[in-house]
Amino acid sequence: MKKAVKISMIVAGCLMGVGLISGLIGMTLIGFDFGNIDDPKFQKVTKVIDKNENVDKLDRVMIYTINDDIEYKVSEDETLKIEYYASDKIVYDIDIFDDSIFAKNWENNAGNEYSESTATNRRNNAKDDKEETPSGTSYGVWIRQDDERKWYEKIGIHPFSWMNHKLTVYLPKEDYKEIYAETPSGDIDLGIKLNVSENSYINATSGDVIAENISSDEQLNISTVSGNIMLKNIHSNKDSDIFTTSGDITAENISAGRLLNISTTSGDITAENISANDFSISTVSGDINATLPEGLDYHAETTSGDINIPKSTQGGKKCTLSTVSGDINVEESK
Repeated sequence: MKKAVKISMIVAGCLMGVGLISGLIGMTLIGFDFGNIDDPKFQKVTKVIDKNENVDKLDRVMIYTINDDIEYKVSEDETLKIEYYASDKIVYDIDIFDDSIFAKNWENNAGNEYSESTATNRRNNAKDDKEETPSGTSYGVWIRQDDERKWYEKIGIHPFSWMNHKLTVYLPKEDYKEIYAETPSGDIDLGIKLNVSENSYINATSGDVIAENISSDEQLNISTVSGNIMLKNIHSNKDSDIFTTSGDITAENISAGRLLNISTTSGDITAENISANDFSISTVSGDINATLPEGLDYHAETTSGDINIPKSTQGGKKCTLSTVSGDINVEESK
């Protein structure tokens, strides 16, 4: 090895050592606790709202977590029970608001995309209007997780430090005006029967979504960016939008009063017993396997793959099927 190369390597090593030492000194000065690098000391917390607090008047359930899974279960004792894990710096903020305040702030956000920021604006505005438990005809609950850790406190070395905790919500009834659930890093499991008279919005940015037995009078949105979607017995009187960027979609017994859109960018779609006035099923990289009603007007396209669909019925309900790299196989339901 040439002398100049050896000198360069020695100098680079010294600079790396100086940088590491400087970083450790800086982290110490800002309060980094090396002895507590992955020990947030979580404790299980249970909050219960019972009949004495008019739990039967609960109409809206709004949930946002940062890094926890969300699971809905049936309450066995007709109480609203919320179970979660909290630490000194990972906390849950649970607020109860009069339904009229929720409705007003929803109208004020009309035209905006239904997202976490929109829902948070509604929550913040409602909190400014009224903070006490309402005594009106109905109310909603807003459950939000806040992660108050500094960036260096999120570094974990323990094998269990990367596991998500679970927020479990036990619902006392089936009928609600609005269901909203979103988590950037976690799964969402709605394995219970729900009847929603207004909008339903379910989004997991990096996780799977499981839902069944949900009926919505208005629009139904179910999505994830990086995860699979598994649906069964889902109905919307208006539009249903089911979307994932990177994952598979399995849908059984799905219906919409108007448009039903099922799409993924990278993944397969399996659909059985699907009905709507207007269908759209698409993937960029994956196969489409579907069992659909008779008498549809098919518009199918693939760039690299085979198409096997029933004969199109002119004047029937429109069904658009598309994939760039994959096969399209459709059978008619009997």
